[in-house]
Amino acid sequence: MSVKILLQDDYHCKLATHGGLLAITKERPAWRSTVTGQYKHGAWNGMARYSYYGKYTSSLYSYSGSDVQNYRGKGLVDTELGFALMQGFKLSVGARNIFDVYPDGMNEGNGFDIFPWPPASPFGYNGRYLYTRVELTGR
Repeated sequence: MSVKILLQDDYHCKLATHGGLLAITKERPAWRSTVTGQYKHGAWNGMARYSYYGKYTSSLYSYSGSDVQNYRGKGLVDTELGFALMQGFKLSVGARNIFDVYPDGMNEGNGFDIFPWPPASPFGYNGRYLYTRVELTGR
């Protein structure tokens, strides 16, 4: 595979080519796993999930070989608890990323000292997400 970017000199062309190939080949973790447990008893139900995202490498936003940064793998935990109030009506509350895990911060060369987290993060950079859900099944 070849990525070509035209710049003024060979040195910068090699850096941009390296950064582009890195973006294509290494910005997603080689390892991702998920373990989910579900529970149901009467009107109650629950769910717990652990997701692990392996290490990855990025040079965003600079896309140059000189700003390569390695990011550690991270684990996230999601939970949900639900109760069926009556037939066809269920109320659930839950949390995604309950421990508020963020990716490693970007260095100044990659984020221009503006962006704190890498956009290439496989699990985003928004932290914890709490929610309530109402389900109407019509049965």
